[in-house]
Amino acid sequence: MSLRNSIHQHLESLMVHKQNVAESVTALDALVREHKKEIPGDLAHYLENRSYAKAWAWLNEGKNIPRGTCGGKA
Repeated sequence: MSLRNSIHQHLESLMVHKQNVAESVTALDALVREHKKEIPGDLAHYLENRSYAKAWAWLNEGKNIPRGTCGGKA
């Protein structure tokens, strides 16, 4: 499974199914730690700050990224 697919799968578990929350958060933290240089900057930022709604939106064509303290996309 690719890195992108792994991130997507864990975010989907959190954002859509609302299942395996602790497992997904732990896995996402580990993926960011282990692969930070491979993850695009905005996505890495959202994941590091546990802004999972923004990370989910970014993965899904960058649409409707919620505004927050880091600004989001207009």
